[in-house]
Amino acid sequence: MELTFELLLEESVPGTQVAEVWLGGEQGIAMPRRPRVFVEGLIYHVYNRAGRGEAPFKLEDEADRFWSLLHEVKKRDGLAVLAWCIMPNHYHLAVRTASVPLWRSIRFLQHAYTRGFNRRCKVLGPLWQARYKARPVQGTETPCGACLPTST
Repeated sequence: MELTFELLLEESVPGTQVAEVWLGGEQGIAMPRRPRVFVEGLIYHVYNRAGRGEAPFKLEDEADRFWSLLHEVKKRDGLAVLAWCIMPNHYHLAVRTASVPLWRSIRFLQHAYTRGFNRRCKVLGPLWQARYKARPVQGTETPCGACLPTST
């Protein structure tokens, strides 16, 4: 039996895409992802966890490599890092966005870090458990309470 796979994208709700999947003659509908909300100048709590049971930041110098990539993103995209916390298997950032969408900055950060980490550790595949999470900081809420404030 030959399986065929076809993916058709349609925009059913503005800003979202529904994937219609055909697999072996059977049709299924995938749930749409909610679009990320981006507001220039807003403060976001951004975080993500490593997958594969990895603890990348536990290794010597890995947190420094992540931090230096973050500095590169700051310069390139105008991102302001207000606070940060790097744990052995995840990170938290409090950032204020500029005109460049947050997804572009975080995509570069995570992708560049993953490529380097995988090369150094001689492994393949995704490092992160899922897409990063970013929630806007509301009112007087403290962004990522355990984060360290930064002046850089």
